[in-house]
Amino acid sequence: MNSNLQLWLHNAGISDVQAKIYLAALSAAEGSAQDIAQKAGLSKTGIYDHLTNLAAFGLIREIKVGKRKRFVALHPKELYRKQKAHTAQLKDLIPDFLSLYAQDSRSPFVQQFEGARPGRYIFEDILESGVSEYSYISSPEVTRSTVDQAFIKNWIDRRVKKGIHARALRVPSKHMSDDPTFRDSVALLRRVRYLPSYMELKSTVYIYGKNVGIISANEEGRAYLIYSPDFAFTMQAVFDLLWGIGTHTE
Repeated sequence: MNSNLQLWLHNAGISDVQAKIYLAALSAAEGSAQDIAQKAGLSKTGIYDHLTNLAAFGLIREIKVGKRKRFVALHPKELYRKQKAHTAQLKDLIPDFLSLYAQDSRSPFVQQFEGARPGRYIFEDILESGVSEYSYISSPEVTRSTVDQAFIKNWIDRRVKKGIHARALRVPSKHMSDDPTFRDSVALLRRVRYLPSYMELKSTVYIYGKNVGIISANEEGRAYLIYSPDFAFTMQAVFDLLWGIGTHTE
């Protein structure tokens, strides 16, 4: 049998024996336990347990033909859809996992995210962190280059519903001055102050609770979540210093 297929199934969490059985069932299209055992080069002893486990995993389906049991392997295209759906579900649950990760630990850790819109992980983690306020330093261009406009507007709505306030330090921007999404707003629970216009930012820094999120612009395409009470405390102190010298107008 194709060793690459067996290796992929093994990496997906399926034992070597069960991988052989699935591939044998796949080649048989439909067969009895004995037929599949013979194709896999295995004895019939214990194969029913393996078939039951594969059925629970969704890779094998049992059908009855009269009084006989027959087994059908999941079609390769369905296997791909199943894996793709599983990956998509995991992506949606990442913020929930992060909210639990090292929850009771005092040891700092760093998570790195990649992809077209890595900033989403940081935004979702802010919503799940349980904070009542967060602070961030950004330029609107950086924000828009790391998360799309539709997402950020939806996210702001969810943030406001959760009652999470925001303090933003921004570098003045010619392109974003008329966009209410990024303005000082009581309705959006956001206060904004401005840093000197000569400053240039290529990353956005978010400080919330014991976490610091860093979202790099498109050149790097990365986002980092740093859990460190000491680092978050220090970054908040730096933010508060800059907040004190920030201006209310661009």
